[in-house]
Amino acid sequence: MRDDRQQSAESKPAKRGMRVAAWAALVFCAIALMASSLLAKYVTESQERAEMESSGFHISSNYLEEISQTYTVADWGDGFDILLYNYEKENVAQVSEVDMTYTVTVSEGTTVSVTDQASNVPDEDNDDIYTFGKFANTTYHTLHVTPGTTVSKGDKITVTVTTVAPYKKMLTATFSIARNSKPDYTIEDQGNGTVLVTVKTNDYADIMKVTWDPDKLSPDNTNILMAAWKDENPTGTFTVESNSTYELLFFKKSDEDVGKTSGTGTEITLS
Repeated sequence: MRDDRQQSAESKPAKRGMRVAAWAALVFCAIALMASSLLAKYVTESQERAEMESSGFHISSNYLEEISQTYTVADWGDGFDILLYNYEKENVAQVSEVDMTYTVTVSEGTTVSVTDQASNVPDEDNDDIYTFGKFANTTYHTLHVTPGTTVSKGDKITVTVTTVAPYKKMLTATFSIARNSKPDYTIEDQGNGTVLVTVKTNDYADIMKVTWDPDKLSPDNTNILMAAWKDENPTGTFTVESNSTYELLFFKKSDEDVGKTSGTGTEITLS
């Protein structure tokens, strides 16, 4: 009996050693596989970058980067601009020698319009793919980003440009909204013979101007802000406070559906 117990006791360390060795082998294999995967990714990315450079593919931006950065928009007003270059901003001599196509995506509640250096809209297909044509000299496209009425101070919006051809490259950035000095407004047909104008002033505190078509609308003079507004002179003004909401009602003179529109600014036109 003592011999059996002694053999059993002596075998336990040996079994533990085998388990430790097995776990060590598994860990080693996992590390080796991970290292192999990272190496393969590095080699692939390096090859792709070398192909881009050898073919003369160059694109960069004043704000958008491959590794996203965060910027503060101190006052977005009617929106802000992002520039997209046909060259490497670190080396302006590296101008793109190929046509490039790209898409632009923005956060919900945000819109973007694209123009080239001549203020023309670049070629665009039905999938919102823009063309950045080959150009002999440095040039740029302007992305005009407009945060909508659902975007408020403190919100963050993301803008991403992804090239579709001849190579895929992603440039992105996040923008923190600090202040909006322009009011937002909506014009909406209420479906009951009236049109409601809603003004959200944001950080704006000054004069608002409203112009209407007297053949189609008349102001609600029971509203103290509109008491002196007359169709004979179809323009009215009123003073607003910051971070406030104002509602202005107009009576329709026809059955025409005005629909719903929105905008940003200190002057509102109803037609």
